[in-house]
Amino acid sequence: MVILLPLWIFLKKSDLSSPYGKAVGIIADNMIAMGLGVTCIYWLTLMGKDKNILKGAGLGAAEWAVLYGVASRIGATSIFPVKPKDALATFISHLVFGITKMTIAVNIGDERLFKPGN
Repeated sequence: MVILLPLWIFLKKSDLSSPYGKAVGIIADNMIAMGLGVTCIYWLTLMGKDKNILKGAGLGAAEWAVLYGVASRIGATSIFPVKPKDALATFISHLVFGITKMTIAVNIGDERLFKPGN
């Protein structure tokens, strides 16, 4: 499901499972993940690295709401509507992704990133 979301943006349904379609999906998915990583670092720079687990969960939940809620409602993706079980699964995966990227950023990021005003 994660790779298919960007594919729907760029390709026709008939091209989704082709080798080139999968390559486009992998590229788009990684570009989205990198962009979300940048927002994570920016958030830590603005708010500091204390309570990073809570901040990561909050960021993951916000990303889920935007990527799956708002984007699907305005027609940017064709994943709406979904079953409640699927929505809950993607919400939990976004919480875990947010916590993981926040924890990694705090543990390996340069300390200068976390000083407000830099």
